[in-house]
Amino acid sequence: EEEIERVKGQVRGGTVLGLEDTMSRMTRLGESWLFQGQVTDIDEILDSVEAVTLAEVNELAAELYAQANNALRELVPMVPIAHGSAANAARAVEDETLAAAVESMARLNADAAEVARTLGAHAVTDVTGFGLVGHLHEICRASGVSADIHAELLPVLPAVRSLIEQGHLSGGTRRNRADALAGGLRSADPESVHTWLACDAQTSGGLLVALDPVAAVAAVDELRGRGHPATLIGELNRCGADGAVVRIRDGSQRYVP
Repeated sequence: EEEIERVKGQVRGGTVLGLEDTMSRMTRLGESWLFQGQVTDIDEILDSVEAVTLAEVNELAAELYAQANNALRELVPMVPIAHGSAANAARAVEDETLAAAVESMARLNADAAEVARTLGAHAVTDVTGFGLVGHLHEICRASGVSADIHAELLPVLPAVRSLIEQGHLSGGTRRNRADALAGGLRSADPESVHTWLACDAQTSGGLLVALDPVAAVAAVDELRGRGHPATLIGELNRCGADGAVVRIRDGSQRYVP
């Protein structure tokens, strides 16, 4: 009870302080209209915070824990990865590869966000500087789950695998892999192209979305129909005894829709 009251005080204080800045006030009004279809009065918000009980918090926590540990979630990336390696080797790549990288980085995530929202995504993140593994790691840590990536299913820009084999790796990608291996990444071969790809530091990457299996296939079909290279790359599971947060597995094609 004491902790609940402390958190309530923090939320109320932060909400009220946000009213002192014009930009914060406008952002709150915009978000209220966008997500609720109406503008909620500040007094109503503070009253709703005050009305939260410990029993309600425990009930919600139990529901979320059950979802995270009992339900399979498919992982859907919305654009090819490995912008970092392609950009790092810009002077060494074919025009086709460079053009594909630029086109991918310029692709907006609006369609992906709409489809994810419509189909009831359980978690969404953009894949940028910390790479696929880094951003997926944050989802797993926050949700109390682990992830299995099927490396052969990763959507990759043309010629990037050969660029990695030639040693074209950015400093960010090298740091990402080192941090991931220290933080719970498991791979049969940490030096493999697949591992480097999964850790590639992205520039303006796509969305990584967690959906129920049926919804995940529907999302891929819908996005491909709109011209986006969406694909299924793996799933979220209960945490295992090996302490792995993210596992990179090779050779499985069972999630290709």
